[in-house]
Amino acid sequence: MKKILTAMALALAGLFCSGAFAQDIMGQDQLYKSFGEKPGLTRLMDDFMTRLVADERTRPFFEKANQQRIKDQLVDQFCQLGGGPCVY
Repeated sequence: MKKILTAMALALAGLFCSGAFAQDIMGQDQLYKSFGEKPGLTRLMDDFMTRLVADERTRPFFEKANQQRIKDQLVDQFCQLGGGPCVY
């Protein structure tokens, strides 16, 4: 299960990292909308952070960090790369 989640996370990151590609294929903001806009991205990052802290391999990097700030920045990054109105 963890391998599947890791593969999905990497695929998602690759898709978002190629924001111009995603916008060309899906329109200016379709990717952003498909994730539920900012509330959907926020839920996704909340879940992601929970999993990062729960996993013994990544916990040391995130348990003492400012988790809310990290989540907010990730939401803004994915929002911008997905064609949303956010600026990162």
